[in-house]
Amino acid sequence: MRVTQPHAATARHPARLRQGASFRLVINIGFLLLSAAFLTPLLLVLSGSFTDESALAQHGYTLWPAKFSAFAYQFILHEPQQIMQAYGVSIVVTVVGAVVSLLIMALLAYPLSRRTFGLRRPLSFYVLFTLLFNGG
Repeated sequence: MRVTQPHAATARHPARLRQGASFRLVINIGFLLLSAAFLTPLLLVLSGSFTDESALAQHGYTLWPAKFSAFAYQFILHEPQQIMQAYGVSIVVTVVGAVVSLLIMALLAYPLSRRTFGLRRPLSFYVLFTLLFNGG
């Protein structure tokens, strides 16, 4: 088994080792801050789910519940048809929207791919022009 030696440049220059360690520390602190920024909204929603409705209306959303309540979870467990109906609507909207979007895009893409199509340029301009604006 071969033992690897440290790189010659770092062995001669211990300052480079310290530079690398400080750079890793800065990167790790940056990633910790980024992780906190990504997790904060999730914690806010979780905290809101455990907050009493009147306290939520009075104090707003906070990272720690003003008045603890598990009523939202009791409601979901006692009346599961509400949440199942909401999931059903979401699934139907997603599936129908995906199928209709795919159909419309295919019906548009095929004529645009034909060089002999007479309305290719105006139709391409219409598609590209509408891409410039936000749908709201």
